[in-house]
Amino acid sequence: MNDSRERILAVKLGAMGDLVIASSFFHNLRRLFPKAEIVLLTGKTYGRVMENNKDFDRLILADDFLLYRGSL
Repeated sequence: MNDSRERILAVKLGAMGDLVIASSFFHNLRRLFPKAEIVLLTGKTYGRVMENNKDFDRLILADDFLLYRGSL
């Protein structure tokens, strides 16, 4: 596969409120890079609130303990 699209990994640590507040940033990121593959890496506990967010092509939901401890 020869995918020449730009690829962006957004990493968001924090609780659900942080994700909700960051939503406008993610929307603007998609608007600025409409053809890019945008992936969100966040914790499983609150990351599910982003499952239906059309600004991401994919979500990576990591174990919260490992993610916040810096073990990933």
